[in-house]
Amino acid sequence: MIISLEGIEPVAAGGRRFIYEHPDDPALLIKVMRADNLQHRWFNAPWYRRLARTGPYVSYMREFKEYLTSRRYSDEPSPVARIIGLVDTDMGLGLISEKVTGEDGRMAPSLESMVKAQGMTPAINALINRLFEEVLRHYVIVNDLHAANVVYGTDSRGGPRLVIIDGFGEKNVLPLTSMSRRHNARRARLKFERLRAQLAAIDQARPRPSPEMVRARPTGQTSRAA
Repeated sequence: MIISLEGIEPVAAGGRRFIYEHPDDPALLIKVMRADNLQHRWFNAPWYRRLARTGPYVSYMREFKEYLTSRRYSDEPSPVARIIGLVDTDMGLGLISEKVTGEDGRMAPSLESMVKAQGMTPAINALINRLFEEVLRHYVIVNDLHAANVVYGTDSRGGPRLVIIDGFGEKNVLPLTSMSRRHNARRARLKFERLRAQLAAIDQARPRPSPEMVRARPTGQTSRAA
């Protein structure tokens, strides 16, 4: 059976893929390759990247492998999105993953949107520390740890917690991070330092009330940030 995605608006779009809610199961997502991006990302890629027998679907293999690895090293909920399988669609082969949802049942908010709304709070900082520990415990390889690729919500394995929904898996031609947990830990620490720097910049750019607005606040009215 081929699932039709024609006429359905994607719930998200990345540089490489469109992401759709599964038309038959709202608890699942379908990721499909962007046809407008294949030429640049694959056919014009360096020759050594085009050696993969799976072709542009090598990214699907990375996510499969990383989820399986995370389950092998710990029975606790994985820090990466749960991978379900593959499906044929009218937009090409799709990768099915479980949707991580927020309190309202909709797609979970990203770490980026949380910091934009709340700032870099102690609670968010604690969540990031916990995610780092989970990445090391599950021996997960992160390659594009961006604030938009991490969400806060719940899936069938529990939550709420931070979950990495994209940008994980070994990409290097020489798979050093797959061969050494110590090397992966050092590399993950650098990735998380960059993530914190990115979040600090987002926090710094947040609009804040002017001193005049603070002074003009009626007596007894408290700030939401209090």
